Amino acid sequence: MKQIPLFLLMFCNSIYAGQELTIWHDKYQATPLFEQITNDFQSETGIQLKVHYMPTSVLKLTALKKSHTSTAPDILIAPSDFIGNRSALSLSKVPEELNNESLLLAKASVTDDGKQFGIPLLFGNHLLLYYNKQLVPEPARNWTQLLEQKPLLESKGASVINWKTGEMYWVIPFLTAFGKSPVDVDTIHFDNKEIQHGLELLKKQAEVFGIDSGCDYSCVYQDFVDGKVAYSINGDWAYQSLSTEMAEDLGVSLMPEVNGQPMHSFYSSIALLFPNHSLTSKKQQAINEFIQYIRNDENQLLLYQYVGMMPATTVAYDLVVKQQEDIQNFRVLLEQLNRSILMPPNRAMSAAWQGMAKGVSLYMSGKVSSEKAIQLMQKHSLRELNRLSETTE
Repeated sequence: MKQIPLFLLMFCNSIYAGQELTIWHDKYQATPLFEQITNDFQSETGIQLKVHYMPTSVLKLTALKKSHTSTAPDILIAPSDFIGNRSALSLSKVPEELNNESLLLAKASVTDDGKQFGIPLLFGNHLLLYYNKQLVPEPARNWTQLLEQKPLLESKGASVINWKTGEMYWVIPFLTAFGKSPVDVDTIHFDNKEIQHGLELLKKQAEVFGIDSGCDYSCVYQDFVDGKVAYSINGDWAYQSLSTEMAEDLGVSLMPEVNGQPMHSFYSSIALLFPNHSLTSKKQQAINEFIQYIRNDENQLLLYQYVGMMPATTVAYDLVVKQQEDIQNFRVLLEQLNRSILMPPNRAMSAAWQGMAKGVSLYMSGKVSSEKAIQLMQKHSLRELNRLSETTE
């Protein structure tokens, strides 16, 4: 880490001696890095860190439950769509001076109604089409070509493609394939023909390619690494680990086209969020120290190496692009990011996830028609939005 003059270390330690920050995060792959950061940050500042990992769904539920108690974390490192629950989490607003080095794309992911509710740490979080070069000599550009490759791939003992059919983030590229996004600013749009066609596309492709709905994330990931499946839709967060495990066999392609049109993933950020108004608490100065520390260029690059998402600060982002610009897989990763849609960090998006899950589950299990499913998605989303809107900031 950067060397700090001894007299400054002694000064910082004297100010912050005995102070403690509690941090919760959902990036398991970065656990070793957070252990290193904990030790180095305490050595430099005297501030102790208590860092805890939780899976994303557990992190959100626990943070909501604890947000108004003395056991609330001081900092959440979490997906930016948590901002949609900002009232329940009592998130601090972030002054511009704490966020002035962020890329505009990243800054947009934590801004709603002109106000910032987080500081982007990493951004991207978008889906890609990965393929195994040992099985696929030329990647398919669309779903028709994927189907045409099915006999050859099966003759090699491999399935064609997998993804998490029951995870709503993976559902989004199908729903947006016909030109409509389910959330536009603060309005929910499920009950329309474009979303209905997208839902039908999802089910059709899942059935055609025999997608196992019971295959969880680790199963989807490992089956692809083991060569049991030729293509896999997964996130940019898997890029680094897949590159390590598969080396030259890993290919990255754009998402399959639908009727000559690109599929669009969402993109978002992993952000520093401050529940229970911690940014204006008695720990404000200690939190500011951590913000500056975790977002310095060195740590931004280390986070990229561990997590795989792009740095959110301008200097570190440019350094990564310069280092990787000659790598074809990386160029495709950036191109898919440029095709992605910002996931709105607002109440409407938080509500939409709830409604989407209900409708998609019932439709994929054959219990309702696609028309009924989109109606249910709209109904339940609006009900949840009304519930969230009852609270005030």
